[in-house]
Amino acid sequence: MKRLLFGLLLCVVFCGCVRVNTCGVAKKNFHLILLVGQSNMAGRGQVLPEDREPIPGVMMLNEENQWVPACHPIHFDKKEAGFGLAGEFAKDYLSEHPGVTVGLVPCAVGGSGIKYWFPGVEYAGAGLKNGPVHPFDDAVARVKIARQDGVFKAILWHQGEANCSLKGVENYPEMQKQVLTSLREACGVPDCPAVIGEVGRFFPRSGKRAGVALFLKAQMDALKICPRTGYASSEELTSNPDKTHFDRESLILFGDRYYQAFRTLEITK
Repeated sequence: MKRLLFGLLLCVVFCGCVRVNTCGVAKKNFHLILLVGQSNMAGRGQVLPEDREPIPGVMMLNEENQWVPACHPIHFDKKEAGFGLAGEFAKDYLSEHPGVTVGLVPCAVGGSGIKYWFPGVEYAGAGLKNGPVHPFDDAVARVKIARQDGVFKAILWHQGEANCSLKGVENYPEMQKQVLTSLREACGVPDCPAVIGEVGRFFPRSGKRAGVALFLKAQMDALKICPRTGYASSEELTSNPDKTHFDRESLILFGDRYYQAFRTLEITK
């Protein structure tokens, strides 16, 4: 009887140390990546048939807040959601973190300027799949769900096309810092590495979308005041015909660049 009780005690202790989540993975080995920003994080690249196949070792939190095998499109903000950079980032991550499973938490919202990434702010942009949303609040709600099963390791942010104007860059660095700080707190990791991506260099520099140079300076200024934040260059990357969204081939390269920026932060911790 004593042996039986001792065995049960060991089992309880062991199970308490190795918590298995809803995916059947130990929580400490389920590494979460938060995806936030606007359409170029959501992904608007062409989805090929092979992109709809599950990515080995990668899960994603779907629209119903359930973990499912990750495949493109990973986001669901608009019907145009397509191939994105997060899949390639996850593949790179797995190559250097054997024995873990990656959990992608897609929360980007196409068209959302940075002012919509604050608590309580509603965004009712055109084409949203489910009508008006609250980008920050919705992301935090999904982060809380994800945290039950894993641990956050990175925040990937791509946003700015909506802020490429004289008015759009006002206070942008401070706003960027506030948003990242709040998201890190929500993830339960105050020093969680974050990577922001450069807006496409193909983005129109005149007409209605003037202000790219101003915005790029604002991004550089934000990097100076945002700790543990890396930068992914868009140099030589190409776009869809709309001259706004990165094409599939460039998103693969962009995902690699995001990972390399993250890797530098991880190594220098």
